[in-house]
This record gives sequence, C-alpha cells and structure tokens, in this order.
Amino acid sequence: MKSVTGAPTVPLSEWRAGGALLFASMVCCTCIALPTVVLGSMIEPLSTLYGWSRASITSSVLFTALGTLFFAPVIGHVVDRVGARRVGLVGLAVLGAAICGIAMSGPSVTSWFVAWISFAVVQPAAGFIVWGNGVASRFKRHLGLALGIMFMGTSLLVGLLPPMSVAITKHFGWRGVYFTLAVFVLFVALPLAAKYFVPVPVLRAEQSSGVKIEGRSLREALATRHFWQLTLGSLVASGGIAVIFIHLQSMLTDAGGSTTSAAAVLAVVGPASLFGRIGSGFLVDRLPANLVAGAFLLCPAIGFLLLMNFDGSMARASIIAMLSGVAQGAESDLLAYLARQYFGKRAFSTIYGFVLGGYSIGFGFAPVLAGLVFDRVHSYEPVILPLAIACVVGSASIALLGRSRYDVKAAS
Repeated sequence: MKSVTGAPTVPLSEWRAGGALLFASMVCCTCIALPTVVLGSMIEPLSTLYGWSRASITSSVLFTALGTLFFAPVIGHVVDRVGARRVGLVGLAVLGAAICGIAMSGPSVTSWFVAWISFAVVQPAAGFIVWGNGVASRFKRHLGLALGIMFMGTSLLVGLLPPMSVAITKHFGWRGVYFTLAVFVLFVALPLAAKYFVPVPVLRAEQSSGVKIEGRSLREALATRHFWQLTLGSLVASGGIAVIFIHLQSMLTDAGGSTTSAAAVLAVVGPASLFGRIGSGFLVDRLPANLVAGAFLLCPAIGFLLLMNFDGSMARASIIAMLSGVAQGAESDLLAYLARQYFGKRAFSTIYGFVLGGYSIGFGFAPVLAGLVFDRVHSYEPVILPLAIACVVGSASIALLGRSRYDVKAAS
C-alpha cells in the first residue's frame, strides 16, 4: 500500500491503528513477571523470618515453570479459538487474586508452595501468549520492534522493583510487596486491557472467508527440527539467565554486601533488558532473526565466566547483571518472533505456548538446582561452568535454525 507520492504507508498505519493496543499489552505483559521479579529481594526476609531454605523459596519459580509447561499450550489453543481479549481479561482477574494468595502465605512453607502452585496454574491466561497474539494481529512489517516494546514494561520493572520491594518490606513487611503487586494488576492493568486491548480477529476472518491460513499446524510443527532446536535453545539459555537473575543478590550479600546495595546492582538489569528488547526487535526487522537471537543469548555465558571466583565486586556484579538483562530482554520477544517466522500464524499461539513451555523448564529448574547446590556446599561455584556451557549450546541451537519458511516482513 502506497500514498499518492508513492511512499509506503503501511508502517505508519500499523503504529496508528495498533498503538493503544500495544501500550495496553506492554502494561499487561508485566503482570505475570511481577512476583518473580521481586523474588530475589524476598529470599533474605523469608529465610530470616521463617527459616525457609533458598531451595524452598526459589521453588516458586519451578512451580511457575511447570504451570507454563502444562497450561500455556492449552491457553494458546483457547486463544486461537475464542480470541485473546476474552482470555486476557479473565486471566488478569484471577491473576490478581492469585498474587493476593502469595501475600497471605506463611509461616508454613507448605502454604508458600500452595500459593505459588495456584499462581502457576492461572498465570498463562494473562501471559505472553495472550498479549503477543494481540500485537501480532496488528503488526507485520514492524512486528519485531512492536514485540520488543510490548516486553519493555517488564524491563523497566526489573530495574525498579527490587529496590522498591526492599523499601516496602522495611516499612510494611514482605506481604506488603505482594499486595502492592495485586493492586497494580487489578486496578491498573485490568481496566487498561478492558478499554484498549482489542485485537483484530485475523484467523476467524480468514476462516470465515475460506482463505487458507498460512502456517503449520501443531502436529506439523512438532515434526520439524526447527521446533525442537528453538525449544531446546530457549530451555538451556533461560536456565542460565534465571540463575543470575534470582541468585545474584544473594551472591552479593554472601560476599558481605548489604541488601540495599545488592538490590541496587539489579537496577542495571532494567535498562539492559530494555536495550535487549528494543535492540533485538529493531535488528530482527532487518537481519536474520536466528542469528540475532544467537548473538544475544551469548551474553549470559560471558556473565557466568565473570562469576567464576566471584569476590563480591560491585563493578563486576553490575556487568554480570547487565549481560543477563540484555539476554533476558531479548529472549522472550525473540521467541515469539521466531515462532511466527518459522511456523506461520495458523496455530501461532498454540505453538508459541509449547515453545514457552521449554523456556519455562529452564527458567524454573535452574534456580532451584542452584539453590540446592548452595544449601549443600554453601557455594554456587559447582554450577557456574555448566551453566556457561549451557548458554553457549542454547545460543548455537537457535543460531543454526537456518532459513525461515514464513517471512514476516514479506507478508506485510
């Protein structure tokens, strides 16, 4: 489509038509990440107050990962059938209630487990699949950048929430942190989604018109090497990112740093994650997405090399946090872009749900494993080199995906 002067108008119309939806998606996309973002700041107060082990506290990430693994594909299928708007509005409502449940857990560690299992079950309904589906319905030519913007809110919160959670804990206790998050979900994100999150029902329109929808079915996708390489790559890379994100604060306090200074180090994760999201989104609209993703996922491997014989240096910790943030920022939106590019839009949400399941396994299991190792030997050293190698493997797996079948840019 061109203007009378011959200049392309599609990019401008995309931003004009989808801007409000994109903003709402950006805010709503932060919601399922909120409880995990503050988890690193909760380790010390919970272990001090209740005597819970680090493995028990960080098992919450594992529960969330299992919830994504088992329920994200189901939610993806529902989104492909009934639409992202209905699923998202219901999902935000039950998510807010689940976060309130986390705030009311304790002193028994069993109550902590039950609360996080409840959160894990409901969170895919307000997760990346829902908001990514809406963004993908509005954007084609600039889909990579739009997805980067969608995840931008999470990047900002990664830098802001750890120091804020430390301050809230000092004045209102750790429960106050989670009640604050629930208020944000129910009274900020939910009304915003109700007003502005209105995706274009692309699939249903094409189905009713009899036009064949481009892309693979889930069964066809499972038979390709691209699906398994993408899932494996996201699994091992996410594990490395999660260990740094969850345990870096504890590594610093173990080395003698204060909780305030340790939380301040994570403040660099936000800007770094923002750079990763926007930078990777900008690049995949112009360069091969698999090579861009592979390059970004090498960052945490470098971070683990810097963690070897870690002496508590704030400067080194800041660099490690920055590298982890860049990779974390790039990975989530790149997975959505790669799923769309390699498998088309016929069953996009369902396939993306399975890929996120792989991502969640790594993100959930690795921090718990690191916590178990620390509880046993009082050191993180035994897991550092294996995780560095895993990040290299994950990077290579995605970089070697090869040429994609469904070119998002050409489709525009």
